[in-house]
Amino acid sequence: MQEEQAQKIRSQPRFNGIFENGEGFNRRIKLTSPYNADARRYLKRFLDSGAVKDEVSRLESKLASYAGVPYVVATGSGTAAMHIALKLAARKAYGAESLTGKRVFCSDLCPIEQAMPILYEGGSPTFIDVNDMDFNMDPEVLEKAFELS
Repeated sequence: MQEEQAQKIRSQPRFNGIFENGEGFNRRIKLTSPYNADARRYLKRFLDSGAVKDEVSRLESKLASYAGVPYVVATGSGTAAMHIALKLAARKAYGAESLTGKRVFCSDLCPIEQAMPILYEGGSPTFIDVNDMDFNMDPEVLEKAFELS
């Protein structure tokens, strides 16, 4: 960027007080407001009380009722949910607690968070090319992968 352009940007009112002598930042830019002390104390008291467990249990019960299933498990992340699903699938498909020595087919467009639970469980992620029509696993490639397994 040319110095003239940089100066033009720095002179905009929204940057008042941020740059000092045209060099770097001289103060923090807060992206979010910090929690006030009362909210922090309330949150800490809530977390320490064990009430979170009761709230999560209540949420799981309501979701199970809504979905018409006997149980629902709330997780802290999508990766954790994938891990639980993978463990259940291994138990159902192989009668095993892990995927040790098993190949698990995944789309080659899947993010690493989807492949990591496979590795955690001892499996081997095998990435299958997607087709260019709908970006799902290409059925022909998947069929070939099953033949080679």
